[in-house]
Amino acid sequence: MFFSYKRTSNIISYFSTKRHLNLKKKKNKPKFLPTSQVMKNFIFASILLAIILTVNAAPFQLNKRALTFGHCDVLKEPADLLDVEIVPITPVFGRNESFHVSGKLTKHDIIADQTILLIKYQDETGKDLDQPYAQAFTRSIKAGNAFRITASRVYTPKLPRKYLLGVIVGDPSNAAPFGCALAKVGI
Repeated sequence: MFFSYKRTSNIISYFSTKRHLNLKKKKNKPKFLPTSQVMKNFIFASILLAIILTVNAAPFQLNKRALTFGHCDVLKEPADLLDVEIVPITPVFGRNESFHVSGKLTKHDIIADQTILLIKYQDETGKDLDQPYAQAFTRSIKAGNAFRITASRVYTPKLPRKYLLGVIVGDPSNAAPFGCALAKVGI
């Protein structure tokens, strides 16, 4: 006989253990990313989102910044600086704003019903954007004394990216203003 019983049993035992197939236990690849890779991707996505939100918010924040009023450097004669507060902080097209103007005039008296508060919006070339707002003072105040006046319901016209906002106290019959404050937006 070609095969002996002993040899046949060895062959059968060999095939029954499946050693001939050389099967190694394969590791199943995970269906999700390893924890460290997930964290790297999460951190990258968070940083990218923060950068995008910051870049998109930058122009909006510039438009909503409080206006800073300074001296009127466009006047021929120097005028006293006025303190101006706007409520809400920045003018918004189509809304009425309240202007609280205060200061101390050093050379000129405020005369009731003659001295006026003038508020005007201009483009960067000096052209008026709308009709200026004018309000007369209701009481007289001597030069050197502090004054305060509130202009409620000042309409805000459509504003370009660059504009000027001037607040002036003066007498219409006198060419030079008594006091002035100027805000330059985008200029």
